[in-house]
Amino acid sequence: MDLLVNNAGACIVTSVPEDTTIEDWHRQLDLTLVSAAQCIQAAIPELLKTRGNVVTISSVNGLAAFGNIEYSAAKAGQIAMTQNFAARYGTSGVRFNVVAPGTIRTPNWDSQPGTLDSLAKMYPLGRVGEPEDIAAAVAFLGSEDAAWITGHTLPVEGGVLTGPVMLDLTPTGPFRKDQ
Repeated sequence: MDLLVNNAGACIVTSVPEDTTIEDWHRQLDLTLVSAAQCIQAAIPELLKTRGNVVTISSVNGLAAFGNIEYSAAKAGQIAMTQNFAARYGTSGVRFNVVAPGTIRTPNWDSQPGTLDSLAKMYPLGRVGEPEDIAAAVAFLGSEDAAWITGHTLPVEGGVLTGPVMLDLTPTGPFRKDQ
């Protein structure tokens, strides 16, 4: 095995934090964090033979406060887990990295018409991501072009982590000096 793409998880807990039960926490953590760890554990023997690598799909929710506390904690756990696996297996030539997507256009959004258009406004690049954006990042991290990269998180998020979208304050923008 040359590459394991660990794309485990979904945001399944939607209650407000004070209403989240211990069972809700376990369901979210099991689906998103524990399952990713189990995939890595199962793949380690083959990865050691091939000096392969793992790319785990986390989320910007693991890097900043975007809500969904349980999901975000599980995604942050994936990042910490990846760093630890990278430190543990680096001397064996196995690499571990993370791609942290922002909002991506997937069928999950089909039942929420207009939501992606609204979310696109918070991204400096003016759109939500496409599956191809994430696939390109995974292909890079899984390639020999990334042979000297391990234990890192690559945000692929249209700039949402840079902060709020700024207004155009140029002389031709909405706040011209002659008004």
